[in-house]
Amino acid sequence: MRLLVVVHGTADPVLEATSSALIQSACERDHDVRVVEAQSLTLEQDNRVACLGRAAAAGRALAAAQKIWLEPGDVVLLRLEPGGAAGVPDCLEPAVELLAVAADLGVQVFNRPQGLLQAANRLLFTAIPSNLRPRATITRNPAEIRAFLAQHGSLVLRSFEGRKGTPPELCHNAEELERALSESGERFFWVQEFLDGGTEGSLRVVMLEGKLLETDGKVAVYRRRVARSNRYLEVQSDVPHEAAELDKSLRSLALSLGHRLLQHGIFLANVDFVAGKVVKLKVFNPTGLQAARDAFGTDFARSVIIGLEARWRAKQTSQM
Repeated sequence: MRLLVVVHGTADPVLEATSSALIQSACERDHDVRVVEAQSLTLEQDNRVACLGRAAAAGRALAAAQKIWLEPGDVVLLRLEPGGAAGVPDCLEPAVELLAVAADLGVQVFNRPQGLLQAANRLLFTAIPSNLRPRATITRNPAEIRAFLAQHGSLVLRSFEGRKGTPPELCHNAEELERALSESGERFFWVQEFLDGGTEGSLRVVMLEGKLLETDGKVAVYRRRVARSNRYLEVQSDVPHEAAELDKSLRSLALSLGHRLLQHGIFLANVDFVAGKVVKLKVFNPTGLQAARDAFGTDFARSVIIGLEARWRAKQTSQM
């Protein structure tokens, strides 16, 4: 299987932990792995999609970039964060559009471009029943946001576009809100009520093909601690994530969401829970495989690659 992993950039720290884990696992399983910088994707006159790919091998540095063409039978794993990465331009939407062309020509792309285009903003979140997510509004009208704060007492202000470098901002009062709005500029916000327990972090679940990602009897669920700050809800990078479990109700909710995501062609995803409600869906660049491995001592990335292999074999068989 030729696997192309599309990322923002091929140098640390741009190539983050989960992408590295997936590349390493695919190499260990003897696949032809190429790491592709998204900004190199090109649609040529004959509608073929070309790119610059760097061959990967277990335990070795990436090879020099070479021009390659995406061919029927290739598998693409898209690993792009909305908003780009430090020092790298945001090319998520063009990359998804170009990979949609490749998918129409027989390339298997995960997550499915059409599903990602539907999730290009946070509207996919509205598919979740309202009683299972925080009360929220999407608006660029400051008056509406002020009214929301007055009604709920505290709120979490998120960029509607999910921009990199703009972490969720916690506002307890009008002064904090005005400061946040003045610094953020005029744009759409996704405004959520603040849930009790939010300052303690969230439970992150890794979903694979609509199910909880499970390897060797362990489920990839862990608690993410946030930095002790009265302003930003940023995950603490220097604090180990803790192994966790889902109770029966959260497990049922996760599986229900997994089914919905799978209908959108979402192969790999994260679901974050706070106080029994869904606060975030992460479908463009799902993370957590390395964090879950550190918490459980289990190689979850291997299960993701095995899932890709099964999808690839099924397509090869169907074309015989």
